Amino acid sequence: HSQSKENIKMTRSTPKKTCCKRPSSSCACFIFLFAITFIVGAAFFFARILSNNHDPIASCNDCHCITSGNASCPATKPRTIFSKTTLDEFSNARALNPHTLSCNPFKNETCDMFPPQNTTLVGSDTVCGLRYEAANNTDECPTDYNMFTYKNTDEAKSDGAVVTHTGACGVCSTTQDLAAYMRTPDILTATKHCSKLSLLRGNSRENCLAEIGLSKACSELWLHRWNAVFVNCLLECTESMLRDEPSNTGPQCELNDCVQCNEDTVGEVFTQVAGRTRRRSGLLSTEARLCEEISPVIHQSCPMVNVTLAEQRSVEN
Repeated sequence: HSQSKENIKMTRSTPKKTCCKRPSSSCACFIFLFAITFIVGAAFFFARILSNNHDPIASCNDCHCITSGNASCPATKPRTIFSKTTLDEFSNARALNPHTLSCNPFKNETCDMFPPQNTTLVGSDTVCGLRYEAANNTDECPTDYNMFTYKNTDEAKSDGAVVTHTGACGVCSTTQDLAAYMRTPDILTATKHCSKLSLLRGNSRENCLAEIGLSKACSELWLHRWNAVFVNCLLECTESMLRDEPSNTGPQCELNDCVQCNEDTVGEVFTQVAGRTRRRSGLLSTEARLCEEISPVIHQSCPMVNVTLAEQRSVEN
């Protein structure tokens, strides 16, 4: 009887070993717990990255742009809503001389596009113009066009071209890219979304960006930009993400550290190669910008085909 009591006492006093307390399985248990923690953390991280809880169009103190000094907010606000018909007409128009890119301009300073960008005309008044070919049926909208860089708006108009954005033409100057910009206020976040989905699901980033509507050359440039931002601004963007910061902060609507790093490290190269940016195209975005930086461009999805001065002279002669 005393022996059975002793056995019961020993049984009660002997703790049951868990997996982490067994020497033979301690390593496996640690790896299992680490894996669970990593998966949960990664899921939270990617969820935060892929989410966007802020307004698609930014503003500053009830104005669509950032005013300088004592200037008042411009009375005319750029359009932010476009009809499906307008978007389809821009998407279906065809550039006859689109620029292509065969290198990464953020890694290769000598990277050039084909056809080469016309930099001889680049100045403060430079514009990218679209010169449409006449449609076979005069009742139909013209769909084919050539892109040319002009010294200014007057030169573009005199050549029968319509201005699509300020600055020289580049790989994102097509009307297909314009339609994508009109549909998606934040292309960089969309590019980031495609990059993350390619890691999580194995989807092609190119196919994902094609759904946004960007041309092939422009989507490649955006992917290069996202990779450059990821390398150069990882710390700043992670901190901004964890703080859930909007693009503009404070009473002066300053850019947050992530957006500012993006601007400082890749902004100039991207603008030069892309040609088209939202500001150059007169489109608002998820980042409030200085009012004078937003070009007053009016987009025509079905422009009238003008006869150029050269053609007029040839007819007169």
